[in-house]
Amino acid sequence: MGILELIEVTNPELIKLPLSIAERLNLKKGSKLVLYEKGDGLLLKRLENRKVIFTEDEIEKDWSIRFDNLLARVRARAAEAGITDADIKEAVGEVRKARHG
Repeated sequence: MGILELIEVTNPELIKLPLSIAERLNLKKGSKLVLYEKGDGLLLKRLENRKVIFTEDEIEKDWSIRFDNLLARVRARAAEAGITDADIKEAVGEVRKARHG
């Protein structure tokens, strides 16, 4: 199961990963990561043996699968909590109204 973490960018050239994730991925000083940008999202992959081990197509497929799995979990939790599509639309409308008057 993937882990969702919220991080704050304090310097646009540096991203600080939560220690718990760095430990689970066994990241050490000097570890290499590949950064894949798609739209307004980023995907990080470990670089193993100094080779890119994923093609762009593989990353695209992995990205889609992970997003679909996350979306399915969010929908399941919303259903368990009794949250409907109408509830979400109403909440979004309230936020938009508050932002734009």
